Amino acid sequence: MCPHPVIWSLSLLLVDTALKVLNLLFQISELRCHCIQTATGLILPKHLANVEIIPKGPHCNAVEIIGTLKNSKQICLDPQAKWVKMIINGILQSTLTKALPCTAQLETPAQG
Repeated sequence: MCPHPVIWSLSLLLVDTALKVLNLLFQISELRCHCIQTATGLILPKHLANVEIIPKGPHCNAVEIIGTLKNSKQICLDPQAKWVKMIINGILQSTLTKALPCTAQLETPAQG
């Protein structure tokens, strides 16, 4: 015996609505800061496997820096801490050094 078409339609509508609500809740959860608090102590660069910089935007009004330790634990780093700034500067310098060849020479116009 088939269920009544009205009950079937209402069931489908209920499932569809529930999925839309779950999708909306997921999107809302992505529109917030990742870091609630930041690590206060010094973490040596040798313990970091990765550093991710998340710029401020509609999800959060602060720059967030998330460090992944070599044991896969993720921690939020204080962007204002001197040691964090030094790590970020080191990463940027390393990236620029790899991107720009050292052998580039400037050509000077011939004087004549």
